[in-house]
Amino acid sequence: GVHAIQPLSSQRSQVRLDAERAARRAEHWSRIIEAACMQCGRDRLPRLWPLMTLPRWLEGSAADSRIANRAASDKDTFTPSPLDLVLDPTATQPLSALAVDRQRPLRLLVGPESGLTDEELAAARAAGFTPVRLGPRVLRTETAGLAALAALQMRVGDF
Repeated sequence: GVHAIQPLSSQRSQVRLDAERAARRAEHWSRIIEAACMQCGRDRLPRLWPLMTLPRWLEGSAADSRIANRAASDKDTFTPSPLDLVLDPTATQPLSALAVDRQRPLRLLVGPESGLTDEELAAARAAGFTPVRLGPRVLRTETAGLAALAALQMRVGDF
């Protein structure tokens, strides 16, 4: 059910990629995406966007939400604004308590291995992201996003 993947660099990102390394990494990720889609029989590959910084992406996300809100007020067209979530192990709201609508787009922000900084979490909230936790355990970044997606798919009846 994923339509796009946006790699981000944040303050605590362990790996710093220059343009050449970012391009090689993107090729690697593209091969993984293609292999995963072949394995599960999916015929549409999620789009892999170029690496960008978290602040720049959050600025664009806030702008996207403003555009969606304006479109929602237009009677001729209606595009639901996305449900923007950020995984935060200290959040009070569990992912399982969210009202999830299959028709509403969703954006999920997952931090790096050592987590997003307090400033980055505040910036995500300011951009309209709702902090949610997966449960009592802190998962690795590679598994946290997948676990959240599986939980969300379960909520909308994909399992």
